[in-house]
Amino acid sequence: MKYKIDGTYVNGQWKITTTYSDVYNFEYNFKQMFTGNNKLGWAAANLTNLMESWGTLNEYTSYVTVTDTRKAWK
Repeated sequence: MKYKIDGTYVNGQWKITTTYSDVYNFEYNFKQMFTGNNKLGWAAANLTNLMESWGTLNEYTSYVTVTDTRKAWK
């Protein structure tokens, strides 16, 4: 995950904007599927990895932006 924080001071207030981004892709892990705690989850991730390699599913990036305004402390 990556994030970026911007702040602007206007009229005694801070306007703060934070943007989070994450690339969703699925890495193949054969060993974890049989030895890990979440076997079904790893099996599903491995299946989606195969689907990526076949071109039926593409990785994607998700973005979330949060903006808040706060009165400056004196």
